[in-house]
Amino acid sequence: MRRHNKVLLLVVITPFIFWGCGTKKDLNETTVPSDFNFVLTYGEQGKQQVDTFENTVTKDLVKDGTISTKLTLTESDKIKLYELILEMKFMDDLVLVEDANCDTSSSRSTMLKIQMENEIKVINYDQFCNLTEDALKLIKFEDEVQSIISNYDEYKDLPKSNGSYE
Repeated sequence: MRRHNKVLLLVVITPFIFWGCGTKKDLNETTVPSDFNFVLTYGEQGKQQVDTFENTVTKDLVKDGTISTKLTLTESDKIKLYELILEMKFMDDLVLVEDANCDTSSSRSTMLKIQMENEIKVINYDQFCNLTEDALKLIKFEDEVQSIISNYDEYKDLPKSNGSYE
């Protein structure tokens, strides 16, 4: 009977052990390096900016210039962006341009400066034709950052953009 109880206990507990060993990470488990910060400059003529070093955001108002305000990301948003940077392997060597003769009339540009673990990486990109996988990741990162900051009251309180780019 005792052997039967041990087997039954093992059968009941085993799924919980494997369930607890899942690969999905809880955001609270991620340790962001104390020196982690980034500056993302993006959009038409690189006028949009999110700077976690200075805790500022700059919005392009098109015809009315730009406006900046203080904005500090929450710890959970910093963790989310840190994990995205790691997932997208931005600290590795990137292939951003396949064709050096890529003719583009876009005035859009992106600069991403990342600091983590005593290392600084600067990524510049301004050719938006024949997008490489790494260039698409950079655009996805821009979109994610924009999505996050647009939910902050500090950003919502900024004036609406006046006009548009052709």
